[in-house]
Amino acid sequence: MANSLEWYDFVIYGFFAENIGKLFFPASNSIAHLMMSLGVFSVGLLARPIGAFLFGRIGDKKSRKMALIGSLYLMAFPTFLIGLLPAYESVGLIAPFLLIVLRFMQGIAMGGGFTSSMVFLIEHADHDKRGRVGSFASFSLILGIIVGSGITTLLSYFLPLEQLEQWGWRIPFILSIFGSFLGIFMQRNLEEPSHYTNQKVIKNNEASGNFLFFCKKICVVMLLDFLNAIGFFLLVIFLPIFYKIYLKFPFYIAQLIHFLSLVIFGLATIGGGNLSDLYGRKIIIKITSAFLIFSSYLFFKCLEVDSVLTAFLIEGILAVVLGIFFGTLPATLTEIFPTRIRLTGISIGHNLSMAIFGGTAPLLATYCIEKTHHLAFPGILLSVAALLTFSSLHFLIEKVGKPLD
Repeated sequence: MANSLEWYDFVIYGFFAENIGKLFFPASNSIAHLMMSLGVFSVGLLARPIGAFLFGRIGDKKSRKMALIGSLYLMAFPTFLIGLLPAYESVGLIAPFLLIVLRFMQGIAMGGGFTSSMVFLIEHADHDKRGRVGSFASFSLILGIIVGSGITTLLSYFLPLEQLEQWGWRIPFILSIFGSFLGIFMQRNLEEPSHYTNQKVIKNNEASGNFLFFCKKICVVMLLDFLNAIGFFLLVIFLPIFYKIYLKFPFYIAQLIHFLSLVIFGLATIGGGNLSDLYGRKIIIKITSAFLIFSSYLFFKCLEVDSVLTAFLIEGILAVVLGIFFGTLPATLTEIFPTRIRLTGISIGHNLSMAIFGGTAPLLATYCIEKTHHLAFPGILLSVAALLTFSSLHFLIEKVGKPLD
């Protein structure tokens, strides 16, 4: 529940990035507005490593539950306040400054949310079902995005574009506060994983406290997470913007394609987790990353035909492949670290990757298209990301069916 609410809060900004750019930044054209707005989106991602360290230490030293609920509290209020912010026309430069501050706070909260939920679930799971159980962390994340996309699609269909741009975009931000408090209420009675509580009183092996060991594992997480970082933000944030700005699809058409693809994406994550329990994490990651190495550029090249049906088919295929990969990831990452440093290690590695590569992906893709006038350029980014993730398999140890420690 917390994971869904946090990601709903975080990504609705991306769905309205173009409109927010027009309201909060002084610029002369829509592309400049979009670039500034995506820059602020990146600020939220760049703050994630701070939250990763903060909530990772809380989760490892104090309580997994405390880290999970604390990140939800921190996400709730900035999102609500974004919906109330005055525009640049009213208060000048104070508007973008406040927007940046609130996005930064959201980023800190995100640094602990997904990884806390992932570790919490998997430490509760049986050793032969970690892939399946962990995939629900991925699914809950996507569920929050689906809800955000669904609300955005409905608003874009029922409200005239002028009203949507003036005040309608604020509705999803304001509504988030009710869902956040519901999530906090529902998670008051969660119990700590017995695996975690037992390990707190057991002397950990020397490797778990070795700094060099810790840093090496973080590097493996970052490399493994490269495809997730680039692929996730190109699929979830960039593609609806791409449809509206470059293919000139109506807003509600772009959102409808995206909404249906997200449903496919979410279902594919469950499949990915189950497949990884049956056949192993490494083979699933190898197949999905290899497929995207050779197909990503071609997929984005096909989008240039400017067809709604083609856009849905291409995004649907990407959603299936990335979803299977994404569903495998929680168990894979959790199995890399010992319990004593698990949440800190995963949070730092995952959020560094998402901040450096993922958060900048929509901005970089937009910049490269503008400079090269080549609409298929994002496919090159996705292909390179898949290649780097494929190379990480050399350092990954298969632990399907084995104890966590």
